[in-house]
Amino acid sequence: MLPIAYDVEESQIINNLDANTVTNMILTFCQKVRDAGYLPMLYSYRSMIETSMNLTDLLEEGILIWEAYWPTQPDFTQKQSLPGQPGVAPDIWQYTSDGNIPGANTTSGRVDLNLIYMDSTLGQLLGGGDLLSVSGVAVDGAGILNWNRQQQAQSIEVHRVSPQGEDVILASLDGESTSYLDNTLGWSAGDYAYYIRITAQDGSTIQSNRVTLTAQTKTYQAQAASYQTNDRLVWDRVNGADSYGVYCDTVRIARLDGSAREYALTQNNHFGVYTVRAYFHCADGTTLYYDLQGGGLLGEGEPEAPQVTVSHSGEALFAQLSWEEAPTAAGYQIWRNGAYFDWTTDPSYTIYFTQDQTDTYQVLAHYTAADGTVRLSSLSDPIYTAFLPEGTLEQPLSLTVQPGEDYIALYWEELPYALGYRVTLNGEAVQTLTETSLLLTGLTPGAAYQVEVIPYYFTAQGETDGTAASAEVTLSGGEAGTLAAPAVTAQNQESYLELSWEPVEQAETYQVYRDGELLGQTQQTCWQDAQGVLGQAYTYTVRALGQEEGVFSPFSQPVTAARQVLTPQPVSGLSAQTRFDRVTLSWNGDGSATSYQVYRDGELIAQLQETAYEDLEVAADTRYTYTVVAVRTLEGSTAVSAETELSVQTPAPLVGSGTLVAMGSQESGVKVTPTLSANDGGLVRPEGWLLYRDGELVTALGLEESYTFYQDTLEQSHRYWIVGYFFDQDGRLWLSQPV
Repeated sequence: MLPIAYDVEESQIINNLDANTVTNMILTFCQKVRDAGYLPMLYSYRSMIETSMNLTDLLEEGILIWEAYWPTQPDFTQKQSLPGQPGVAPDIWQYTSDGNIPGANTTSGRVDLNLIYMDSTLGQLLGGGDLLSVSGVAVDGAGILNWNRQQQAQSIEVHRVSPQGEDVILASLDGESTSYLDNTLGWSAGDYAYYIRITAQDGSTIQSNRVTLTAQTKTYQAQAASYQTNDRLVWDRVNGADSYGVYCDTVRIARLDGSAREYALTQNNHFGVYTVRAYFHCADGTTLYYDLQGGGLLGEGEPEAPQVTVSHSGEALFAQLSWEEAPTAAGYQIWRNGAYFDWTTDPSYTIYFTQDQTDTYQVLAHYTAADGTVRLSSLSDPIYTAFLPEGTLEQPLSLTVQPGEDYIALYWEELPYALGYRVTLNGEAVQTLTETSLLLTGLTPGAAYQVEVIPYYFTAQGETDGTAASAEVTLSGGEAGTLAAPAVTAQNQESYLELSWEPVEQAETYQVYRDGELLGQTQQTCWQDAQGVLGQAYTYTVRALGQEEGVFSPFSQPVTAARQVLTPQPVSGLSAQTRFDRVTLSWNGDGSATSYQVYRDGELIAQLQETAYEDLEVAADTRYTYTVVAVRTLEGSTAVSAETELSVQTPAPLVGSGTLVAMGSQESGVKVTPTLSANDGGLVRPEGWLLYRDGELVTALGLEESYTFYQDTLEQSHRYWIVGYFFDQDGRLWLSQPV
């Protein structure tokens, strides 16, 4: 079905109206067409579209465009663009009025010819898409909208127009959506108009018809609230309610949002009269409320909570909850992570989850008495669900133990799916961590210890231990603390981190640790660490070992440091050699840089490892500012030096000179002879000369040629000059300065 077009052409009426008025006329007509269930379109010619209406407003309202534009030779190799809208084509292009179609020609013998772009909004509809049409119904204080799926839709805006004409965007949906529930309508009387606007993948938009829903104030049918001895008030969802109030003896004690289904009492008042009130914020700004039926004193007794078991194994991404059926229960509520989630009448429930998902589930029984009151059991014990491949809990943990005089260093390999690791010493918990190493210090020299590392996981039974690794360790004898602890400092060097300390009296060697791991032992009072990840902070400690066995110091105070890329020194000695067609830069490097960046007038033109650069993209007789910075890159990290700047001026080419000689009396005239300059600055040899007199080009000469101006004399007032011409290595033509 083709659109219904509104023809806007030149007339006395249109010519006397401003663009806003014409635009509003078009929009009013198109809205009437939409309201009738049809697709509207504007027909007009290019100059009127450009000058007599607001095209941007029309496109934003989803109006289809049929443009008349008749070039002498229509170009069908590329799409036409609407005036002032580059890349936006009309839906229909009328490209001529001189067509000849037998049987269709008018009395003039001609007929208009049109082209429909099939990737436009109209073209997509004609190519199999559906007319964008919205239907709706008002029910229980809400508006329900439905529309057909639009294949090219990328996003959808849902609009509502109030009885007062206020247009608001209720929601922005993805292109797959085909319905929307407006639960903010409430029970406000009046007519509310809805429409949707679709944005296609190519950025074009289309607007639907409007559907009007009538909202009326209605009598509320109260729902029941139940009251439990475990100090909870529980109620079913009230359609349209956006919040709830909880009252005790007419005093409000809580205000909850519309997702709430229960309230836990905090004062344990079994004798107060409780009321739950549902609030409705209506579309016209008013607020209504209704009290739920039920209420009264809290009852006595409580139904027993279900005893839930779970079947969950292997790599299957689901778990089956099951429990004993309660004969008088109307159903069961499923709670996930402490909130109401779903409902079932069966004594089982299947949970589906993803590999990275871990949740807690609980179940309660729902009873309905003969008088209509509702009672709920307490929640079951929590059930945990998680994804673990078969055999995960049996994975062995590879543990390495390095004992010292008064410490134990532990290392182990990371286990897949493990949440963390618990470390015990002689059966007592020491630390829970996610890292895979730990240094236990302050132990008794010569003592025996039992250490254990236990991986733990999140499973259907909650946190579950995996296969532990343990070791028995006996520390060597000695007296800790008989030597002074070293005072350690850290300094970043070229490609390593250097630790240093003052000598410790009576110390023979020193042990260096990084994050609890023994890096090595040295007799020096320094240590170079070049193995850590660049930029990552590590904690280092050092201890001194005495000349006698078993004599050592306490660990030093920890020092935290990270290797960083050193900033290179700025370049020095920056200089330039200039020619009319190039600038050659050079500078000094001190070895601290791995490369150099060259900028011309603030624009990066080169990054290189050499200390020289030839810039061939310059013009003669022009001033340039060059900046060179040193760059140091190490293990993927980069640091740059301060800038070194130099300004230069390229010269104009100067390649020759000339002489003027008067001819003898036999042949009157002036002979011009160009000659090469003795000092040409190393420029390329010219290919020839251009000869001018009084500002006009007379002729081109070869390199060795002369030219005579007959009838001229040296006494006459004429201006002569020569210009050398030549081509550089890139084929560019250059002219010398005139001589």
